[in-house]
Amino acid sequence: IYAVSSIDGYVSNISVFAGDGLAGKDHPITFDLGMANLPSEGTYRLHFNVSIDGTFGWGDVLALASQNMTGYHPVGAGYQVSQDYGFGYIDFNSSYNHQTVVMPWIPNKDRTDTYNISVEVSSVINVDETNDLVYVGITIEKLTTNLVVDAIKVTESDGSATIKVTVGYPQGEQSELDADVALMVYRASDFEDGNPPIDQLTTKTITGILRGDSRPVSFTWAVKNGDFIFVAVLDPDDNVKEVNEDDNSYPSLMTTFGASGPTVTEKEEDDGLLPAPSLITALSLIGVVALLRRRS
Repeated sequence: IYAVSSIDGYVSNISVFAGDGLAGKDHPITFDLGMANLPSEGTYRLHFNVSIDGTFGWGDVLALASQNMTGYHPVGAGYQVSQDYGFGYIDFNSSYNHQTVVMPWIPNKDRTDTYNISVEVSSVINVDETNDLVYVGITIEKLTTNLVVDAIKVTESDGSATIKVTVGYPQGEQSELDADVALMVYRASDFEDGNPPIDQLTTKTITGILRGDSRPVSFTWAVKNGDFIFVAVLDPDDNVKEVNEDDNSYPSLMTTFGASGPTVTEKEEDDGLLPAPSLITALSLIGVVALLRRRS
C-alpha cells in the first residue's frame, strides 16, 4: 500500500529544435516522461498533452494521434494512443519507468510569433504535482522568400551551346536578392536513370534581382552530339533561406545536338517557359540539390 501511494508521474527535459527558426518547417519537440516509486507488480498509465500558446490569445493543443482505417496512431514517437479517443499515454512498470517522447511540430507558415510550448502529465496516483508541467519558449519568424527558375532556353552557334537561365524572385522580405546559379549537363538517358551529370559548369551569380522581377544568366558549353538535358540549380550552397527549397532546380527540355543543329523534343512555350516536372523528375532534382550542397 505504501509503495502504491508514493507513485509519482513526472515530465522533464523539454526542448524544441530551433533550426533556422523559420515558420512552415518542422521543429520537433522532445521531452521525458516517467513514473517513480512503482511497485514490482502491475502497470501504471501516465497521460500527457502538449499545448502551444502564442501572442494575442492564440493557442493550440497538438493532436497526438492520426486516424485511418486501422485506428488511431501516434503522431510522434515513444508513446501509445487510445484507440477510442486518440489520447496519448504510456503504460509504465517497475522495469520500464522512463521514456523520451518526440513530437513533430510545424509552426504556421503565415505568422511570426513567440510561442510557449508546455507538456502536462496526469495519472490516477500522483503524489507530487510540482513536476507535472514543463514549458519552453521559442520565437519563430515568418518566411516568404522564394527563388524560382522562370525559363531555360538552349541555342547553338559554331559548335557552342548557350543556355540562358531566367531566375525569378516573386516574393520575399528583402527588396532585392543575389542568386547563385549552377548548371549541370546530363545525357538524357543518364538523367532518366538517375545517374550523375557528365559536366557541371562554373556557378554564376546574378546580383540585385528586384522583388517581383526576374533576371537571366547565360552559360556556354562545347557541344557534343547526342541527347542532353540541362539542369539549373538555384542557391546550390543554401545561402538564401526560402519558404520552398524544393523548387530550386529545374531541367530543360531534352535537346538533341547533331549536324542539323539543336532540336528540342517539344516546342518551348513563352520564350522557354517550362511545364511542371513529373513526380519522378522532381524527386531526382531534390537529390541533385542535396548532392551539390554536400560537395560544397
